[in-house]
Amino acid sequence: MKILEAQKVVVVTKNPEFGTFEYIGAPMSLDGGVPGNEATTVGDVVARMYAWLQKYNRVSVGGIFKSLDRGGFGELRESEFSKACERMGIALSPRDLQKLKSCLDHRSTGYLKYGPLVQQMAGIPAKEFLDPTIQKLAELCREKDYLRADFVQLVDPQGTQVLNNADFRT
Repeated sequence: MKILEAQKVVVVTKNPEFGTFEYIGAPMSLDGGVPGNEATTVGDVVARMYAWLQKYNRVSVGGIFKSLDRGGFGELRESEFSKACERMGIALSPRDLQKLKSCLDHRSTGYLKYGPLVQQMAGIPAKEFLDPTIQKLAELCREKDYLRADFVQLVDPQGTQVLNNADFRT
């Protein structure tokens, strides 16, 4: 029984080959091992990755990605991207990888940019992961020169000072 308990311990250790701190052990899926608990949006995937990495905050997220980026272009093939996530302790499902790919491979080259994910995992919001509705609102603000009162009237016509996604779709 003691041996089994010892095997459950999560360890983060320095990889001397790459100089990165990495998760040692079997990578965990983002569904938490609960059937039917798969992330439904890329935002869910990113939030679950962030929550995992907050538990093991010594993991060198940027360093792990860079160690696999032989060309130094800030992009990895899908297989390398998955391997980087495994070194962080995260086993991406094919669906999770597709969700990330939709935001990180805009040109459909098969290479995923990892910079926005590293930024997001550092707690700095990356535009690639913003809600599309918010992105549309930001674009609208760039296109038009609204006065503050006009903008408030546009996004909060009832004056509730509370907004949800449905408010932006009208």
